[in-house]
Order: sequence, then structure tokens, then C-alpha cells
Amino acid sequence: MGSSKGGTSQHYDIIIGDDFWDERSVTSDDKVEKVKKEMAGIEYLLASPEKGIVMYIGTRFSHDDPTTALENMREYECIIVSGILQCGRSIFPESLSLQKYIDQSQVPYAFSCQVILNPTEESRGFKREWFRYRRWSDCLEDEKKGRAAYRKVILTDAAGDDKTGSDPIAVITVAADDKGNFYIADYIQQKMAPAEFVDLLFQQWDRWHPEYIVRQKTLLETTIMSFVERKNRERIAEGKESARFYDYSLGKREKKQRITAALQPIFANGRMFFDPDIPDLHYLERALLEHPRSNDDNGPDSLSLLDDPAVSSPACLKSQPDSTPPDMSQPTPDERSSIEMMARREAARLVFESRKNAGLHEGIRRWN
Repeated sequence: MGSSKGGTSQHYDIIIGDDFWDERSVTSDDKVEKVKKEMAGIEYLLASPEKGIVMYIGTRFSHDDPTTALENMREYECIIVSGILQCGRSIFPESLSLQKYIDQSQVPYAFSCQVILNPTEESRGFKREWFRYRRWSDCLEDEKKGRAAYRKVILTDAAGDDKTGSDPIAVITVAADDKGNFYIADYIQQKMAPAEFVDLLFQQWDRWHPEYIVRQKTLLETTIMSFVERKNRERIAEGKESARFYDYSLGKREKKQRITAALQPIFANGRMFFDPDIPDLHYLERALLEHPRSNDDNGPDSLSLLDDPAVSSPACLKSQPDSTPPDMSQPTPDERSSIEMMARREAARLVFESRKNAGLHEGIRRWN
């Protein structure tokens, strides 16, 4: 039962709350606090708070989900039942084999939460062996030959107010192919003033011709948009194309958790590729390897915008017309003889069938 579903004057000796929280209710501190308040109201539905029992059954989805609060409350006894027992066996071998659990471990944080039920800081990070590399020039060659299609977006994370005291900006050009893979074609990380940041965005727009530039809906980036709008008006007056922007809503989600949830499945499943020739790439690699303890996470933060389906949707590979020329070759003398023989046999078969049918009808007519 839910905390808001209890009827007036109805009280119980035992209350069982099943799945009071899920993956969506732990995406922000506000949502977690709301669930905790609902849980706190459950005890008022007991006929006797001293003798009554409240039991919660659920799966862990985050290291700071309501389970942590229950573990710290003396009136609750928490029993953690891992999907893999200490002896190494699956707890439900009939429906979930050990191999299936091992396959899920490729995404460490989700595995530590939902299977082991013991999420750790280490499981939120990224492994160097997940990094894959492919030059963007090779991707363009595949696109030219019709073997792949790409749609490009530019992901951004703006800096502060000045070059010396602010965090560095991050501007990433990402291409999504038609198979669900992502290719980082360009990465820029450096400190710059807001006006310089805006100039850089338009330079990248003219260079890469993306579908749009993705910006986070923060106060700083909203302020920067006034510069962008003025720049777009100037471009239109000069007969140039205006840059399109897409607003990404952070939704009050904790940044470190958003980075892990958005990027770990992509990297762990080998769907993210770096161009090894990008000069600033080592900044991004280091930030990913140090996550979630890294303070310099502008790159991973901007890359996590891929969790928006509108940003990460795959490209559409257009079907190529059949360029195979028709077979205009003439049969060889042996092939011609074989074809003629088959034609004579078919003609003889038809004559035989017609004569046989004519004789059969004649016999029936005489019998009658």
C-alpha cells in the first residue's frame, strides 16, 4: 500500500510497503526526500506504534536511496539479501542464472545497487579498458561509402565569470551513428570569458554543422543566451545560417549520479569512441577515470547530456540504390545447347499431355 492510500480511521497491526522507491524516485535529492516523508507517515497508520510492524521490501537504485536512512534508524532492522550468495550461487537459479548476473556486472554501479544491494563509490566510476578509439576521418570514409550514417550535436558546459577564477569550459562534438554508437569528434577544454565562449560555439557550429548545440538550463547559460541571440541576429543580417540550440533540463538531479547513470552503460558496453588525435582528450579521460572524486568534471558533465533521447537518438542510414549493372552477357555455346534441349523437352511434354488427354476423352465418348 502507498502512504497516501490509507483510509480514515483504518489502522493496522502489520503494514508491508513494497517498492516504495524505484529508479526514477532516486534521481534527485527532492524526490528522495519526498519518499522519506511518505515513509515517515506510515507509522501513523499502525493501531499500536509500539507493537505494530512496518516492513519495507525493495531494490536499491542508488547509494543514497531511502535504504541508507533505514539502516541508520535504530527502530528498523535491515536485512540485505544479495542476488549472489556468499557461496557464489544465484539466489534464484531457476529464473536468473549466475551467468546472467555476471553479464549485468559489466555496468558496475547498477550491478552493485540492484544485484549486490551494496552500492559503493568505486562502482560509480569508469575503467580505462572501456575506452575505445576511432579516428573521425575513418568515420567519414564509412559515411562516404554508404556504410554508416551520423548525426552530430555539440554538448556544452559553460565556465564562470573570468579566465583565472572559473572552471574551464567544455565543448564536445559528438556524432551518433545508425547503430547506437557515439563518436567524440572534437573536445575543447579551457578557461575563457563568456564572450569568448559564445564566439567558440559559433566557430564550432560553422566547422561541424551539427543538428543543434545542447546547453544546460542553468542561470549562467541562460544569461549567455542573450549574447547568442545577438550573434544570431548579426549572422542573419550577413546572410549566414543562425545556430540552433536545444535546452537540456537538469531536473534537480545530483551531478555525479547523473554522470554515472548516463555514461556508464554506454562506456561499459563499448559504444563510446574517442578520436585519438584530439589535443585536449587527455583532460576528458582523466576526469572520467577519477570520477566520482574528480573536481574537474566539466567534460563528463557535458557528455552526460546524452541521457536525453532527443540528444542521443541514432542517425538514419538511407538505403543505397542498387548499383549492380544488369547481366547483359550472352550464353556460351554449351549453355545455348542446354537451353535449347530444355525447351524441346518442355514442348514435347506439352504435346504428349495434349494427345493423352484427347485419347482419354475419345475413349469415354465411345464407352458412352
